[in-house]
Amino acid sequence: PEQKLSPEKPRGDPSTDLLFVDTLDLRPEQYRAVTERNSNSKKLLYSYPSLPLPYGQRKRISNAMFAMSQSIPGLTDECAKMLSEARRRDAWDFAVAQLMTQVIVITHCSVEDNSLDGLSKYLLTLGISC
Repeated sequence: PEQKLSPEKPRGDPSTDLLFVDTLDLRPEQYRAVTERNSNSKKLLYSYPSLPLPYGQRKRISNAMFAMSQSIPGLTDECAKMLSEARRRDAWDFAVAQLMTQVIVITHCSVEDNSLDGLSKYLLTLGISC
């Protein structure tokens, strides 16, 4: 059977699909109240509580990241260690976002690519212009 793709996803190389997951409805336990801060600073007027991902979404995102990292020896193991530590510190969502970014750069940019042209080319395959 053909893999279900979101409208934003280009067809073609299946590795481009790893970055995106199909949209899901928010569950009642995921809703959070945004509160206004009592601060004189104009930078952060509101306080946004964390919105943890459900287990299924976490699993899909980490599996996608691990699949992307397999092309670099040892990278998958290092990512797993970092995510394990992040889970213990209740910082998994932030850690996986950071790791996914780093995995994309590592896998698509050469050591000499200081201007991140490899990243730009990869994003273009996803329909993202930069």
